[in-house]
Amino acid sequence: MRHPFSVLLAVLLTTAGAKAQWLTRTYPLVTGWNGIWLAGDASHTPVADLMAAYPAITEVWRWNPNPDQIEFSQTPSSPTTGSEEWTVWKRGVPEEQQLTGMLPNSSYLIRCTAPVTLSLKQMAVPPSAAWLISGANFLGFPAAAPNTGAPTLSNYLSSFPSASSTVLAPATKIYKYIGGELGTSNPIQVAPGSEILSADRAYWFNVATVSDFTGPVEYEFPSSAGIAFGRTGATLSVGVMNRSTGPVKSLTVATLNQ
Repeated sequence: MRHPFSVLLAVLLTTAGAKAQWLTRTYPLVTGWNGIWLAGDASHTPVADLMAAYPAITEVWRWNPNPDQIEFSQTPSSPTTGSEEWTVWKRGVPEEQQLTGMLPNSSYLIRCTAPVTLSLKQMAVPPSAAWLISGANFLGFPAAAPNTGAPTLSNYLSSFPSASSTVLAPATKIYKYIGGELGTSNPIQVAPGSEILSADRAYWFNVATVSDFTGPVEYEFPSSAGIAFGRTGATLSVGVMNRSTGPVKSLTVATLNQ
């Protein structure tokens, strides 16, 4: 039985000295093509400056979901210059540096000439997602790190609306990037029952569905930017809904210490 409870949290906004919530995430990248999911907002710094310390990173492509695309996609999209679905930054190629900032809740393809660990300072924002009827869905999820009990894809997606006939249907294919050149071995298809969800990985889903699903527990904030700590005022209401098939044992609200 599903437990669709919802609660409202009243958040006091009287701490003038508090700051916006920033965090630094690290992304281990391998040689070749990598797919990452950027949960926070790193657009405060130009992409060229973000990548200045990482010469092994030669290309960064952001996926732009196109709701007007009507052709169903059976395979992952390849990055193409001039495509509405992709915005690119290429090192040393000024005419192909349309990507100037890294936006939150977005998927990126990153090409590397050697293994590198990318660190990105970003502002925390609420999770969001746009699943498209075209079937071309390239996105990630706000899950825990694999060594902290992260779920499998099938467990995490079990609360997706009509999951057994959409994201977890037998015909649905899910892919991830593992490095190397683009081709039949990258990205590879994964089994949702055994694939451990990584919060920093972007996955391709070839499923024709429309949804804003981000996880078993969803939040509703006054704005897409979340809560701006540091403002003065009365209160703000934050909605929390459990969409999973079981109860939430605890809910913790805390600021980030980064």
